[in-house]
Amino acid sequence: MNEYIAAAVDELFELGVRHVVFSGGSRSTGMAVLFMAHGGYKTYMNIDERSAGFLALGLAKRLHRPVALVCTSGSAGAHYYPAVIEAFHSRVPLIVLTADRPPEAQFVGAPQTMDQVKLFGSFVNHFETLSPDIAGSTATASAVYARQVIQRAYMKAMDSVPGPVQINVPLREPLVPDMSAEQFAKGRLQKERQFNMKPGIMRLGEEAMAALAEDLEGRKGLIVCGPATGRDGDDEYYRENGYGNGLAYCQGIELYPGFYDNPKHVMGNAYGTAMLALAETLTAPVLADSLSSVRALNHPLIIDKYDTFLSNADWQAKLVPDYILMMGQMPVSKRLQQFIKQHPDIMCYQIDAGTAYRNGTVTTNVVLQSDPVAFALDAVKSLTDTRWSVEQLDEAVESDVSFEEFLTVRNNYVEKLCGNKYVNRWLTAQHSTSLRMNKVHEEATLFEGRFVHELNDALDGRTLIKHGLPQAVNVVVANSMPIRDFDYFWQQGKPNTRVFGNRGINGIDGTESTALGIAAAKGEQTVLVTGDLSFFHDMNGLVMGKNEGLNLVIVLFNNDGGGIFEYLPQKGINHFEYLFGTPQGLNYSALADLMGIRYQAVTSYETFADDVDRALKAGGIHLLEVKTNREVSRELHRKYTVTVYEK
Repeated sequence: MNEYIAAAVDELFELGVRHVVFSGGSRSTGMAVLFMAHGGYKTYMNIDERSAGFLALGLAKRLHRPVALVCTSGSAGAHYYPAVIEAFHSRVPLIVLTADRPPEAQFVGAPQTMDQVKLFGSFVNHFETLSPDIAGSTATASAVYARQVIQRAYMKAMDSVPGPVQINVPLREPLVPDMSAEQFAKGRLQKERQFNMKPGIMRLGEEAMAALAEDLEGRKGLIVCGPATGRDGDDEYYRENGYGNGLAYCQGIELYPGFYDNPKHVMGNAYGTAMLALAETLTAPVLADSLSSVRALNHPLIIDKYDTFLSNADWQAKLVPDYILMMGQMPVSKRLQQFIKQHPDIMCYQIDAGTAYRNGTVTTNVVLQSDPVAFALDAVKSLTDTRWSVEQLDEAVESDVSFEEFLTVRNNYVEKLCGNKYVNRWLTAQHSTSLRMNKVHEEATLFEGRFVHELNDALDGRTLIKHGLPQAVNVVVANSMPIRDFDYFWQQGKPNTRVFGNRGINGIDGTESTALGIAAAKGEQTVLVTGDLSFFHDMNGLVMGKNEGLNLVIVLFNNDGGGIFEYLPQKGINHFEYLFGTPQGLNYSALADLMGIRYQAVTSYETFADDVDRALKAGGIHLLEVKTNREVSRELHRKYTVTVYEK
């Protein structure tokens, strides 16, 4: 009876979906067996729906393409809710297929039945029911209808602001469908007439851009690049829309041809290089969050130590800009947020492909609806007064010039360009802070900050090559303290890395599953850095990872509790440890045995980099546990990130 589901499964494939995550159940039988019978999908089975949702989130986050989620009827779909909310706020495309009982079984007390219509409320781009009742339909008409439902959902998932969609699928018995191959072809048009969707790019109009260029000319500016969202990192999307890859700037010339397209060198980074083109044109520092792809690049205008020196009132007074161009989500740094909020005279422009207000400091004056990469490169075209001398750079960019030599020429030019006092204040603050913070490399006590610093070395492209590993590596960072440790101690200039985190809602759930999804998406080596409470939240995901043969190296900072509360006003109140410290006292070596993954205790800095690289080379899931002390870590944080400017 449910053969039209085969057409829906086939249409997802025709549109480019390649990954499907299942959670077991009876009512979803038709969808599950047809996805398997189709033969074109990479499938994953995860019986825990919450973990399954985050696995799909990780896959889609790395692929920048929709991933299908399939579950049975009843409460199963509700367990996807945390991942769907995160996907919505992070702008990650998911297609959630919730099996359901047919209409006659609703509201009569039938088992495993509830109202699943618009189950995820306002946290999806689109909802639709794939109805089993199409009056007078032939099998072909039903198949055409099913394909159209899928097409609409796919379009909304891949909108200019990507996000999750829900298709509710009521199914009648018998639940096992006709498995014949011709069922998949029903309703399919000839190849040249098949539905195809090419997501377009949102741009600011020429008049609006010209007016903005006039407003910004000659003024002190900042570019703030928050955590990656939506298209950040989707280089294929920018190539398809004519914005190129790597160092392709406004003239359409690759200043170093092919460098960013060659996987042996680095990962593509159209977003980061576009932001630098804009920064150079405006002579504006770029404050790069650790989760922005901008920080992967190395450039004099990239500022990554701002959270530390913005704690100093004297520095703050010297660094106030006339305007800020805000890209991406709100930055992790609370001090940066406070700096912006304390200076309401700053003109704040929010550049965003959507219309959502994305500024927690509530200081946005103007929302410019444009894709950030399109905005940056279009702005470079409009702001010609301070454009680079392309001829000068062309002389340097010969086929036999090394990338290091190219950077030297480029950076010398930029340093000359940055001769104004305002920019040099930022560069001076960045340089002096870096000198002091880099002394963490000498810290003897086991401290998360130094381990992040050491991870910089472990994942350096040259180090990975030395150990016989590919250069490209994903780094996934858990919320709470790990992401703040990264914001302080993860250095710019690691173009072989992509850094991911779930900053849509900033929760600590689904961490391992997200990382496993990112690792599985393209089979890339991946490192997860997490705290013990985030790790505890999603241990079930490890079972799926082991069963599916996935590869992940987990660096676990175990301070036995919620370390972030050591820095918050709750510290010191009655019942602090019970309410906020929340120690779990778990034996992670025994837990690793239970989960069937490899375990190693890390007790010194000296072997850490080699431990990480050996684990990457061995494959499988590895847990590297670093035991730290919450109170000691708090004092060391103060030593390296606060007292720098109190002396």
